Amino acid sequence: MFPISEARSVTQNSYGLINISVHGAHNESTVNFNASALDPKSLEILMQGLEKSQAVQREVLQSAPEPLAILGENIEQFKKEYEKSLKAKGEWDVLSMYVPVQGIKKGRQGEETVDLEEELERFFASEATVFLLQGVAGTGKSTFNRHLAIKKLEEYQHLSETQNDPPLIFFVELRNIENPNRQVIQQFLQSKGFAPEQIEALRQHSHQRCIFIFDGYDEIKERNRNFYDLNELWEWERSKFVITSRPEYLDANYQTYFRPKGTRNGFREVWMAPFSAAQRSNYIQNYIHKTNSPWTAEQYQQALSQLTHLGKELERPFVLRMLLQILPELEEGPQTQKTLTLGTVYEQYFQKWWSNWQVRLGAIPLTDDEEKAKKELCERAGGFMQQGFAYIQKCAVELTKAALTSAQDNENFKNRYRKVYEAFFANEAKAQLLRFNAPFQMKQRQHYEFSHKSMQEYLVARAICAPDFEAIEPNPKDVLNQLLLVKESVILDFLVEQVKKQLQFKAYLHTWIEASKDPCASVTVGAANAMTILVRAGIQFNGADLKRIRIPAADLSSGVFDSAQLQGADLREVDFRQIWLRGANLRGAQMAGVQFARHSLQEKRKVYACAYSSDGKSCAMGFEEGEIDVYDTLSWAKIHTLRGHTNSVSSVVYSPSGTQLASRSRENTVRLWDAPSGQAGPTLRGHTNWVSSVAYSPSGAQLASGSWDHTVRLWDALSGQAGPTLRGHTNWVNSVAYSPRGTQLASGGVDSTVRLWDAPSGQAGLTLRGHTNSVNGIAYSPNGAQLASGSSDHTVRLWDAPSGQAGPTLRGHTDSIISVAYSLNGAQLASGSLDHTVRLWEVSSGQCLRKIQGFRGGVLSVAWQGQPEGEYLLMGSADGSVHKWGVIKEGEGYQVKLYWMSGNQATVVEDTLIEGVIGLSKVNHKLLNQKGARFSENKLLDFFQRNFRVFE
Repeated sequence: MFPISEARSVTQNSYGLINISVHGAHNESTVNFNASALDPKSLEILMQGLEKSQAVQREVLQSAPEPLAILGENIEQFKKEYEKSLKAKGEWDVLSMYVPVQGIKKGRQGEETVDLEEELERFFASEATVFLLQGVAGTGKSTFNRHLAIKKLEEYQHLSETQNDPPLIFFVELRNIENPNRQVIQQFLQSKGFAPEQIEALRQHSHQRCIFIFDGYDEIKERNRNFYDLNELWEWERSKFVITSRPEYLDANYQTYFRPKGTRNGFREVWMAPFSAAQRSNYIQNYIHKTNSPWTAEQYQQALSQLTHLGKELERPFVLRMLLQILPELEEGPQTQKTLTLGTVYEQYFQKWWSNWQVRLGAIPLTDDEEKAKKELCERAGGFMQQGFAYIQKCAVELTKAALTSAQDNENFKNRYRKVYEAFFANEAKAQLLRFNAPFQMKQRQHYEFSHKSMQEYLVARAICAPDFEAIEPNPKDVLNQLLLVKESVILDFLVEQVKKQLQFKAYLHTWIEASKDPCASVTVGAANAMTILVRAGIQFNGADLKRIRIPAADLSSGVFDSAQLQGADLREVDFRQIWLRGANLRGAQMAGVQFARHSLQEKRKVYACAYSSDGKSCAMGFEEGEIDVYDTLSWAKIHTLRGHTNSVSSVVYSPSGTQLASRSRENTVRLWDAPSGQAGPTLRGHTNWVSSVAYSPSGAQLASGSWDHTVRLWDALSGQAGPTLRGHTNWVNSVAYSPRGTQLASGGVDSTVRLWDAPSGQAGLTLRGHTNSVNGIAYSPNGAQLASGSSDHTVRLWDAPSGQAGPTLRGHTDSIISVAYSLNGAQLASGSLDHTVRLWEVSSGQCLRKIQGFRGGVLSVAWQGQPEGEYLLMGSADGSVHKWGVIKEGEGYQVKLYWMSGNQATVVEDTLIEGVIGLSKVNHKLLNQKGARFSENKLLDFFQRNFRVFE
């Protein structure tokens, strides 16, 4: 399975060893692999692929700097070539100082520290397919991956003598793949010279196991997509996948992007554990041995003991390695050590790096043009070193603006990323000298990137605020105004450090916010960044005059803005989660897409199900870990935690009287609970696969459960005794619901149908067809005349319940609809979807009244609650949050309307997400019932100050 650079080759036509002469641009070698395990047909495909690729493979091979995956007896040569490539890229020295690392597993019993290599071996031996390894910047994820690759290559030849199928391992740097969300394996193998036929033969080879390490998921452009499905990893049935990422770049729904579908245990994840004191000591010993450092281990330990202010940064191998390099040469000794911050560690490292530029250039002969360029660089302000800093800062900024981590010197890259190309390669002689001296590593021929992504991030922060920063007036061309930093956590951390060190920088950020008040100034990105940095640094804005500021998309989460004057501010898409806004004036503010805190109830776990009791006084929520929490809805204090399930709770429902609670999990049982006390009741057993849905009959005497065993079962709710089993679905049953009178039962399933049953007898009724994908949620209207079904075909369908006749099809969602619920008077329908939205529909017309956004995960459950002054919709999301949406009563019906204040007039909000308008009193209801009427400004202010507040 190798490319052939020239047509001439020698093959031994047997099912044994195949020898192929490979002639590249600078070398010639013979590739061997053992084909004894291939059947004749696979071998024929393989050889046809080799012959077909002969004419075109020379160019591919010459452009690929790393060796191909050489199977069979030549795996030792492949290992040596891989090691050689690591040395050429400067990564071998880092790997040679490797010390065994640990991981942290999180589960129901808390956190457990494990040996990471042993944990991976358990994963390789298990049925699981995907292993996600998370770790913040500099914790050694990539180094561990390279160590793992070398270890597996060393094991291969030994295992091949005792096993028929030792696994092949492939190290894939995702940032070097053009489109990592589309056939990543094929792209990688093709980049190494494999022809399509060869890749297909490897994929279909039933005896060949593969391990693919996908390094740096956080460094690709389009994250938070279904990585597993988009890359069709399920086609590689004999393969295991190890994926690494920084956690801050994963959204709340990240597990669904990697988890194989249809399996219970296909996904595992572990977090990188911080370096312990013992690991740090071992690392220091390795460093001294490899580098001939002038310091002893005792000197390093003494110096590091003075750096306690760096805290957890000392637990990161990359930071530790930089410290070991710079500590012996710090000019001011212990005093400087005591004032070191993370930013100054990077700064000192770069200073040391650039101080050696003459040594590097002295080791190579320079052309006349290069000598001239060197002289010009030295004569410029600050000399060669300052020009070097300016060069790498520009490279870092342009890479970050383009969402890249590497630059390539070729026409295709130049045409696609001109500014990045010009930063790296423009003004050839000078750029060549600077590039030669820069802390880059060359991944492939003319393919450059920083040795570590955090270096790129520090340099962006340095371009905004250098150590010798002097305050200037805001300029639209400033780096602060060129890229939005909200999601650049590491860059923000470096800048927060500068806020605390440099008063001038803090004042500079305030000037950006002030400058944004001018509607003609193009400074909104810089102002949003400035506000984000200041809030992150803990700066409070109580009572601040922020009228008319423009900071769209800023992150103000956990900020303090009590009594702040925000009238007329542009706050579109701003993150207001957990913000303090007591008494803040937001009249006339633009707030489309604002993310407010969901309510004072905020769970870190995924909310898979939620249900109100019939009196609305309690709410039960089922979580990913298998627990059920019951809350008092007035105070939202936790009343009970119900434990017993061993998997995620995906459905909870109260009995009509509110005295009993039923729950189901991804087990084969349904559990009943005494609602007032939280005591466990009967466990209903009988299903032979996961129970997907439960529902009480209106009388509360009967319970129905739908299962992945293709059946619906009926139960006596008091005793737990089994009743009829309803058969008819040809695939998993996802949802069940009783009609309001209890005479009819509906069930929806993966077979794309809704089936109606006679509830007392269990006799089969009508089958409703029309959906083109799984039916996930069903609900009856309050009068029982209509039935709604939500499906993975992205639609909601309405049906006439007695006749089964199809009604309107509601379209608008862009992903699977998981849950549907009618409002209490049946006029509106809510649908929750994996597209991170809830849509509210007018039932009579089928029109979408509102799209509720702001969720950071799919919406898994929707439920309505009635109150005297109005009605509320409770929404549970996979991001761990619970949202509450207010619906104010008007006239004889319910209108989905929320109000905001503009001047002294109450107006309907049409395009703004406002969460937290809860607990409306009857007086406030009367006040707001008069849409468009003018009210006293004091009354409106009083209303919003008392009801529109977050985390008081």
